[in-house]
Amino acid sequence: MSILSLTITNLYDTIHPFVFFYFLYPLIMINKFNTHILKRFVMALILITCLFLSNSFSSQANEVSIISTVFNNSSVTYFQTNTLNPVLVVANSFDSVKNLTDSIDASVGINAGAWNTQGQINFTYANGVWYSDNNNAYIGDSLACLKDGRLVSLGYNYTTKDTIKSLDPKWVVSGYNAVIYDTYCKNFDWNTKHDRTFIGQLADGTYIAGTGTQMTYQDLYSFAKSIWGDSIRILYNLDGGGSTNLYVKGRANKSTRNVPNAICFIDSI
Repeated sequence: MSILSLTITNLYDTIHPFVFFYFLYPLIMINKFNTHILKRFVMALILITCLFLSNSFSSQANEVSIISTVFNNSSVTYFQTNTLNPVLVVANSFDSVKNLTDSIDASVGINAGAWNTQGQINFTYANGVWYSDNNNAYIGDSLACLKDGRLVSLGYNYTTKDTIKSLDPKWVVSGYNAVIYDTYCKNFDWNTKHDRTFIGQLADGTYIAGTGTQMTYQDLYSFAKSIWGDSIRILYNLDGGGSTNLYVKGRANKSTRNVPNAICFIDSI
């Protein structure tokens, strides 16, 4: 919650029982309008307006601040949050990031899992159910969110559904690679440009996520380091290309492509 919202809300909690009696009751009890009463009435209107604005600020308390910038000729849009939690929302078939985000009244959503041209989705696990049907996808490239909120890259140690279940994750989604996470993730082409969607987590638990246009893995790595430095614990490259999308509740959605799932950020889990 913003400082302004907190201040106004606390003010409201303290004095709202007296608003009616101090400012409005005299208008009812006396017949003659005088300057003193008019001043009270005007003050009451100002106070009521402030209280209305405080409700508006409070309703936005869990919204994220979206930042847009340019890095090495790539347009990057990103955010970070330590109050919202990532939830994997799986479409019944394929759906827009906007619809998936709005379906759980989340503040913001990004496209997540990879899929092929036949419409087969890569390994995806949520709510105790496996949704994957692409047998050619490599399960070891998946990202998991554990019950304690930690994001972990499964790497090459978890290559079957049984080994993944042993982690008891909240959800698992198969994107592409962890760009920052130990050393195993160095075996890919660092120099191919694509539109990219990423998610990560800092050492203090803060989540980071965003999209970038025509970025190499090296660009993504360098961008993240320039913003968060060595505090990054994990940075994971989700599906990208034409699926790349970051949707903020209440704003226009820039992508019309439907996707199999999205990572959406909500204020409770």
